[in-house]
Amino acid sequence: MNKLKIVAYTLSLLLPAILLGGQAVPPPDPVELIPAAPAEMYRNNLPPVLEKHATGYIPENPEKYLVMPQVPHYRDISPPESVLAPEADLSAMFPKPGNQGKQNSCVAWATAYTRSYHEARKQGGSKPSDPEHIFSPAFIYNQVKVGGCDSGSSISESLGLMKKAGVATEAVFPYEENNCSRLPDDRALTDASHFRIDGWKKLDTQEIDDIKGQIIAGNPVIFGMYVSDSFDRLRGDQVYDDLTSPRTGAHVVVLVGYSETRQAFKLLNSWGENWGDKGMGWISYGALKKWAENAFVIELASTQPH
Repeated sequence: MNKLKIVAYTLSLLLPAILLGGQAVPPPDPVELIPAAPAEMYRNNLPPVLEKHATGYIPENPEKYLVMPQVPHYRDISPPESVLAPEADLSAMFPKPGNQGKQNSCVAWATAYTRSYHEARKQGGSKPSDPEHIFSPAFIYNQVKVGGCDSGSSISESLGLMKKAGVATEAVFPYEENNCSRLPDDRALTDASHFRIDGWKKLDTQEIDDIKGQIIAGNPVIFGMYVSDSFDRLRGDQVYDDLTSPRTGAHVVVLVGYSETRQAFKLLNSWGENWGDKGMGWISYGALKKWAENAFVIELASTQPH
């Protein structure tokens, strides 16, 4: 250390004592500087979410999607003076939000959990809470994925499997995050055959009333959308209203409710209970129309889409 640095260092130690009348004050401990996270990560005083979640949605082939049967527009089949309820919420009959983990299996989670909802409704409306009453995303994903565990799938392929083969319960064919190659055995196939669907119909994703009408009728909407980093970081019950960020992936959720007060739809995700509001989230009407790609409702004999 040269003389100039020694003098400067000595003065830095003596200066507090000089300023405080001779009472020595120890130098402060060094402070570790941590780079700040982007401001938007701390909205509503919530901690940042730094992990990147898996997605896995392959949008429908446009030509095939065009000719798929569609739910009639709500305003075409309702009296002109009809007024939609100010809010609706089907989430009480869904299993608690699960976590797809590292697999790109979002489509399977959305379709399996929607089928779980319909079965719960058929059985009287209690929330599915045990593996015998929750349907297996693995049964669907392991059979329809286009490659390895990092590959995705389309909604129509998943629904097609559910129409042809049904879907097994978690009790018979549990989801394993680190194993997507296991195929159902005879027991799982037999179990699945009891829970086939009759079909499905698409919705016009730009017609908000069409989606609301299905939710009011008791039909949750399987919703394929593009997402941004801000959706990945959604925390608490804040409304996702990002209209400008670049796309970072394609994902599928289930629209389970809406609120006119919030001008938003409530959604069930498959990123575990640390995302959003214990695994649920809200997306504004505007953001929904901005990021939308495909939307479907399941057809069962007892719950035909209106």
